[in-house]
Amino acid sequence: MRVIKKDDRILSVSHLDADGVAAQIVLGNVFKNIEYINYQFVKIDEGLPRLNFSLYDHVFVTDIYPSYHKLMDLSDKFILLDHHETALPLHCPAKMRFVDIAQCGAALTKLFVENYFKMKLSHLDKFIFHINDYDLWIHADPFSRKFNFIYDMYRRINKNMSEYRKRYMTGNINLTPEEADYLASIDRDYKAVYDGLDIMEFEHIKGCFVLSATKFLNELCHDLMNNNGYLIVFIRNTDTGHISVRHKMPSFNAGEFLTKHNLGGGHKFAAGMSAIEPADIPKKLLTIEKFLYVNFPEIQKSL
Repeated sequence: MRVIKKDDRILSVSHLDADGVAAQIVLGNVFKNIEYINYQFVKIDEGLPRLNFSLYDHVFVTDIYPSYHKLMDLSDKFILLDHHETALPLHCPAKMRFVDIAQCGAALTKLFVENYFKMKLSHLDKFIFHINDYDLWIHADPFSRKFNFIYDMYRRINKNMSEYRKRYMTGNINLTPEEADYLASIDRDYKAVYDGLDIMEFEHIKGCFVLSATKFLNELCHDLMNNNGYLIVFIRNTDTGHISVRHKMPSFNAGEFLTKHNLGGGHKFAAGMSAIEPADIPKKLLTIEKFLYVNFPEIQKSL
């Protein structure tokens, strides 16, 4: 096990979402000489080679990993803490690489530092609970879904999420008046977006493709499946061109399928496709529809 000291120079590389930034908050509670970088999954492969590893004693990579796994060999300073199924081949404790799909990235990061330093970050328990509850789509507490929207509020304030890290470094999740007002406005906004969706149903499977959306992607997919009986939903983010995939078929691993076919990656039930040119979308979706129809009878529409 590598020797890590609390006064070491730390670079935190993490996913640009609530779970990824929450993992950085955990690290910020332990290390004071720390810098933060956040990537989307589609950017980390090009970002890692640009880092100057000589400036740091350790580089924590949390809630994200390079799709080209060999990039993890760029430096022996990496400490990987991830939870995506498609990252499992990277799991190697001897190299300080830990992948655990049973918990979100922030929860895994908290467990790691608590065990390593024989300390308790109990003041972060409620904060991490809601991050984990939402990120794994457990929804044991309805507040978790609302709490995730707060991340979006702070991302609008500054893209590098420094204000979000500062806000939740103590683990205090009691809403400020501004946050409460924001959540009230979100409820109204969400209803308008949901009611105005442009949906295309698949011909042969219980699924649909949402032609365009720019926000609420997880929530829209979840509610479309619950309210309309779809077993799988594809939704295109018109800002990025990426397509989010959500489903509820226990025997289908979306992240594994997309990775195998060089279409993207992610979790079993929640994954994402790389940006696709609009003209190529019908062909890609038809290929996926055929695969699902042949291999998963439960998704077939009744004749």
